[in-house]
Amino acid sequence: MKLVYASRTGNVEKLVNEINTSNTLKIETGKEVLNEAAVLVTYTDGAGILPETVRSFLDANKGKVRYAAVSGNHVKHPTTFTGAADILEKEYGIPVIARFDLAGSEAVVKAVKAALSEDKDDVAKLNRLLASQEVFTANLQLYHWYITGKQFFTLHPQLEDLYDAVRDDFDKTAELILTLNGAPASTLSSFTNNSVIAEANPAWISADDTLKALKDGYLSLITLVRRIKSETENELVSISLDDMLKAYEKNVWMISQAQA
Repeated sequence: MKLVYASRTGNVEKLVNEINTSNTLKIETGKEVLNEAAVLVTYTDGAGILPETVRSFLDANKGKVRYAAVSGNHVKHPTTFTGAADILEKEYGIPVIARFDLAGSEAVVKAVKAALSEDKDDVAKLNRLLASQEVFTANLQLYHWYITGKQFFTLHPQLEDLYDAVRDDFDKTAELILTLNGAPASTLSSFTNNSVIAEANPAWISADDTLKALKDGYLSLITLVRRIKSETENELVSISLDDMLKAYEKNVWMISQAQA
């Protein structure tokens, strides 16, 4: 899998450098042609519109871009990511695996690296999901302990419920791997190394930042589950993930309503 990117400011360039791969193609004219599947990293303008060079590139390489990561100024232009994601997902059928404001981040690097890795079989993909669920569970526990502010009494118990639900999903994913005669990852190092979700920092966190972190985590899990379901040829695997996907999507909707 190749990494392709369009860059206007340093954040995209820095992210690509952090990913540290020589197998890259920079979009400069929009006419570049791909010979293999790719992960696209691109910026957007203030209105969340893709650059014309990126649109031209996607039109010239239909079906070859598998995933995308989007950069934009979320503070100044809150609709940036939504607009870009709608274009990529609805017009081009490309799932957005990561969204970032600043000059790269561990979570975004992990998400893009995971997409570039192209796990070879269902067990490898499920182990990446397992690792991500474990790290997200640890993050939920941390938020449960460290949340502060006026919404503490509301979110503190809800975070425990979310923790219990993802922990249950973690166990189901491990059992699904065993059903496929695979070996579930079971060490802390294997979880942190393979998770597309970065470990949260142990520090006091506001309700707004907690909701944002929750939404980002669930979006990462949704992307992984959708990827596994779309690529597997095993009906058992696909069906087994249906309830997880529905729950994660519902949680994103509820969090979005709370953020409105």
